[in-house]
Amino acid sequence: MTAVGALTLMAACAPTPSDFREFEENGVRVVETIGDGAWAELPPVVEFDLEQVYGADEFPTEAILGNPSQLRVRGTTTGEVFVLDRRGNKLVAFAADGTLRWAAERPGEGPGEFNGVNDVGFNQHDNEVLVLNRSGLSIDFWSSTGDYLRSMPVPDEELRPTRIMSADQDYIRLSRFLGLELGVQVVRIDVDAPNSSFSWSVDVGDGFQVRPPSSVDVATHRDGAAVGSGIRYEIRLHDSNGAEIERWRRQVPYPVRPGTFDLGTIIGRHDFGHVRAPIALPGGYWLVHTAWRPNVTDPDALALELHEAAERDANDWRVTFDVFNTDGRFLQSIEPGGPHEFGYVDRAITAYPISLGMPIHAVVGVDDQVLLYTVAPEPFPQVRRYRMNFEPPG
Repeated sequence: MTAVGALTLMAACAPTPSDFREFEENGVRVVETIGDGAWAELPPVVEFDLEQVYGADEFPTEAILGNPSQLRVRGTTTGEVFVLDRRGNKLVAFAADGTLRWAAERPGEGPGEFNGVNDVGFNQHDNEVLVLNRSGLSIDFWSSTGDYLRSMPVPDEELRPTRIMSADQDYIRLSRFLGLELGVQVVRIDVDAPNSSFSWSVDVGDGFQVRPPSSVDVATHRDGAAVGSGIRYEIRLHDSNGAEIERWRRQVPYPVRPGTFDLGTIIGRHDFGHVRAPIALPGGYWLVHTAWRPNVTDPDALALELHEAAERDANDWRVTFDVFNTDGRFLQSIEPGGPHEFGYVDRAITAYPISLGMPIHAVVGVDDQVLLYTVAPEPFPQVRRYRMNFEPPG
C-alpha cells in the first residue's frame, strides 16, 4: 500500500527579535536562544513528503501491526522497515514498497523466541536486525531476511536496558530510564569485546520530586548521547566518556512540569510536553521534535481534570520541528499545517496521554535525504515513512 503526499508546513509564530547567549554553568557550555530564531522570517527550511505506509488490513493476521503504543520501529536508509510488537512478541519486516517480507512470532524462552521484548535496532554495516529481548537481559541478532542468527547477553544484568540507541561495526548503544536518583543510564557495548561495557548516568530530575516525565528521550549524538526533557526546553549533550559538555536551551514557556494528583486510592500523573533528542540533518544541523500543551497554569489541577474527563482533545496540543545549527543555536520552528498530520505524534496524546507519542526514528538516506519514520493508529495501525527535504538558506 502506497501513500504519497506533501505535508503543508508553516513557520511557527510571528517573528520576534532573536538573540542568543553563551555561558558556562557548572563547567558545562550553555547555549540559550532568545526569540523565534535567526530564520524565523524565512519560509520553512524543512518539508516532509509522505512516501509510504506500511501495514494494512489485507495482510495475514500474524503481520497486522498491533497497538501503536506497543510498537517499536527501525527504518533503514533504503526504506525497509522492521517493526517490533512488544505486546504481541513478534517482529515484522516490510520492503521499501510497503509489501510484507516476513514475520516472526515466537513466544518462548528458547533461541529465536521472544519473551519481554523491549526494542528493535538495525546495524547497517552488518545488515542485521537487533532485538532487545528478555526484558533487557539479551540482544538477539536476526538477518534482514528473517533468519535467527545468535544471541548475546547484556554484560550487566542489573542494567536491563529498554532502548537500542544505535548499532554499528564498533559499538551497540543502549539506554534505560532508572528513576529520579540515577536518571537515564547509557550503556556502550564493544562489539569485539561484548563481555565488557561502559556506562554512565544522565541526571534528568532537576529537583522534580515525583519522578522525571515518562517522555524523556535519549539518542546517539556524534560519539556520545543527547537527552531531551519533559520539564523545560533543554537538550543535554554528553561525549563518548559520559561527561556532559553542552546544554541547548530556548527561552519559551513550555514544556511545564508534569502534574500529579492523589485521590487516596488513586495516585496519578500527566505529562504536558516533551522535547525529544535531536535528529541529525545534513550539513551539521539538527532537528528537534517537540509537543506541548499551551496555557498550563496549574499542572496538578489540570492533571486531575484530565483524569476525570470522559474525552480528551488532541487539538489542545501543539507539535513543532525545531532546527538548530551545529553550535546549538536555535534557528527556526516549523509546525505541521493541519491536525494529526503526523498521526501518532499528536493523536497518541488523546489515546495514550502518558506516552505523548512514540519517539520519531530518522536516518540519512541516499543523496543526504533524511527518511523519517513514525507510527499512526488510524485507519489501521501503521508505520509511515516521510522524506524530509532540508534546504538551509544560502
